[in-house]
Amino acid sequence: SVKEEINNEHNLSKLIQWLTERLSIVEPEDPFDKKIIKTINQLHSVDPNGQTFRYPFRQNGSLTLQKQKHYDIEIIRRRMEDVYFYLGGADSFLGNNIDLATEWLAELNSSLSDLDNGY
Repeated sequence: SVKEEINNEHNLSKLIQWLTERLSIVEPEDPFDKKIIKTINQLHSVDPNGQTFRYPFRQNGSLTLQKQKHYDIEIIRRRMEDVYFYLGGADSFLGNNIDLATEWLAELNSSLSDLDNGY
């Protein structure tokens, strides 16, 4: 199922691509923020398998963050906060659309039921 596929995927680039493709169907005139996509893809490039920020060492004993000695935590925090709020907004938007679609389907089913019953 799609849910299982998403839950088992750790490739952030694939996940953000999957999300943006689906959001463009629901809201084609409001493209996904390119800065958010860039941040997510940059995070993926540092942590391609979802392990780098979880563990300080790889299975072979090498450091997971060995390419760069210093990170500006404040910049990372701000960018991740932007991602968090943007994705939170997308979640609310999609939740609202699901609620509206559910209500519409319930009304449609009720109307069809009335037709079947001769009303």
